[in-house]
Amino acid sequence: MPPTPAVQGVPPVYSTAPPQPDTPPQPATAASARVPDVRTPADRSEAAQTPSVSQDVPQPQAEVPSQFKSIVRRSQKVLLRKTAPELATAYNEFIAALNAGAPAEDLENLGDDLEDAYHDAR
Repeated sequence: MPPTPAVQGVPPVYSTAPPQPDTPPQPATAASARVPDVRTPADRSEAAQTPSVSQDVPQPQAEVPSQFKSIVRRSQKVLLRKTAPELATAYNEFIAALNAGAPAEDLENLGDDLEDAYHDAR
């Protein structure tokens, strides 16, 4: 390894360690991936008052009937992107009924409500 150029009054430094192989970057850990909160106090207060729908989208625990699979998937995508209170309410009611094993007629009515709320939220 060539010597480091001398800085005025400082002798050059020679490395006796063998060159290190290139190592791939390591994935970020939770501690290093933290992003500082740069919101203003007013923004933080407003966020605390608004329920975080995008963070808490419940997943179906039962098989979604085929006629509702598309609207459930599309509703999830919208809820992950933005806050849509009416869509969140309709989605949560549909998923709760589905997970509870509600009758097909109830799921059909709730599915229709979900589809209407989805189109209103777009």
